[in-house]
Amino acid sequence: MPIGYKARRQKYQKDNCVWCEAKYKDTVSYCEEAQDAGWRNGSRSAVRAQLDHIPVNGYYRYKTNPTMVRDWIIAGEMRVLRILDDKEVHELYQKHGFTPLQTFEPKEEKK
Repeated sequence: MPIGYKARRQKYQKDNCVWCEAKYKDTVSYCEEAQDAGWRNGSRSAVRAQLDHIPVNGYYRYKTNPTMVRDWIIAGEMRVLRILDDKEVHELYQKHGFTPLQTFEPKEEKK
């Protein structure tokens, strides 16, 4: 599920998106297996580089599109340590050189 969407060339974050600090089990790296799954007809697809099973005691990295700057972590086990508030999320975006996404607030319809 994408965390954002575009409206009139502006990127927005969905209003029900929650950011958190989390830990995940990294005993076993499934990254190579996932990358191998991305090969089709002699070419590699980042979007297809995924497993058809949940990684046990481990994780792999995944991109929803090949132009992503970073990867999503797909893990079999995860523990949420804490929920981040909007201010902290914006500060983290800026600290790492990204522009925070605005939350989309649709205009009320005129009656």
